Amino acid sequence: IPRRPAMACLGINAHQRALASIIRRCAVHDTVGPAIVLDNVGFGSQALLEDVLLHRTTGDGILVSGNPGPGSSADGLLEIRGCSMLYTLPSVVGLARDFRPSGFLLRTGITRWIQNHVVGVTGGGFEFDPRGLALGEKIYGFDGNSAHDCRIGLYIGGAIRGGGSTIFTNFEAFSCDVAVRIRACDRCRLVNSSWVECPVGVEHVDSMPTVGDPPQFE
Repeated sequence: IPRRPAMACLGINAHQRALASIIRRCAVHDTVGPAIVLDNVGFGSQALLEDVLLHRTTGDGILVSGNPGPGSSADGLLEIRGCSMLYTLPSVVGLARDFRPSGFLLRTGITRWIQNHVVGVTGGGFEFDPRGLALGEKIYGFDGNSAHDCRIGLYIGGAIRGGGSTIFTNFEAFSCDVAVRIRACDRCRLVNSSWVECPVGVEHVDSMPTVGDPPQFE
């Protein structure tokens, strides 16, 4: 059967403040669509994905999208911890996006990503690309994650403007085409991060840079 975009194996929709979910110590493999999709996640969501193994997914491993709305606060964050993504498979039909799936795709900033690992992904190992009302949001925690043999280890594709720093800590990339690609991120800081055998370390492309405010590497 040709691989094509399909329903996620596990989907949570409109996850709001009144709900809480824990997905822990499970495995998802050989899927015909994304493994786990958390859609329309709102501020105040309380959820934990921990010790989840994803293997050979046709599409993204874990996709998180959100619609925080005005006046939101960062209490009750969604946390992705200790998850492993091994090999994504591109679809043979669909949009261009379907041909290069990501291991972890984040379209809202109300998430912490801690000690997750990606191997053999045709797109970005970790991709932060907020959309809609989530534009401008920041990730509230990114620490101890690693990417191996990916096209891009960490891709910061959304425009993050103003506010405090967005900090990416202890990130490791090995044998990726590009370790880190930053499209537009004011006050981005990569702290104690490293990359080995990556032809390109950091690629920074910003069409509207803030004067004197490039990404910082510490």
